[in-house]
Amino acid sequence: MYSRATEMPFPWLSEMSERSTTSESTSGQLMPSLQPLMRESRLSPLEFVETLGSVFHRAHGTQVAVEIAFSRFQQIAARRLGIRGTTNASDILVAMAQRGLKVPPDVAALVGRSEDATGDTELSEKRALEHVQALNQATQLLDPTASAATQKA
Repeated sequence: MYSRATEMPFPWLSEMSERSTTSESTSGQLMPSLQPLMRESRLSPLEFVETLGSVFHRAHGTQVAVEIAFSRFQQIAARRLGIRGTTNASDILVAMAQRGLKVPPDVAALVGRSEDATGDTELSEKRALEHVQALNQATQLLDPTASAATQKA
């Protein structure tokens, strides 16, 4: 082996080795601990919703809003009712009724048609809003604690 740093094929390797050993003995770590980068949100929640709404409006993506609400309804129904996450709306409504959760008839009708509305590219904004509101109402029946937390925020 080489006895001197200048005789080494890579002289800088010796210097790096010494620095590494010194930093390990003083700090106990090879590298300083990393701190997560904190980014401030550039939008308030309301501005975010307005921006997202305008994106849907420009893209004529009213069915996307219904699809998101319907997915959330399915996920919470699966968790609360112990059913598959891909269960259709009418089966979820039956399961809710079997467990004593009473969905108003007008809400149940809209929820039942919401699955079809997710694929309707010609869905008007008014109808999409009605579907989303019905799905949110049904979701609140399934998970009242989530709606209370949302209302507090």
